[in-house]
Amino acid sequence: TLLIESKIIDLANQGIKFLIASHDFAQVKRICNQVVFIKDGKIIEKGHTQDFFSNPKYPETKSFISFYE
Repeated sequence: TLLIESKIIDLANQGIKFLIASHDFAQVKRICNQVVFIKDGKIIEKGHTQDFFSNPKYPETKSFISFYE
């Protein structure tokens, strides 16, 4: 997993963009610059990864994060 993540980070640093769907918060924090939280097919919140986890704006986001952490 770490080898693949390393390759993703290397390619992202070269300008290639990736879309990753994950519930693995540790992985998201390691390799993602942006997060989009989708619930019931609707975008609830999006932003920089650090801001998303440290200061979520919406109750749905806070609830989701607290459930999985």
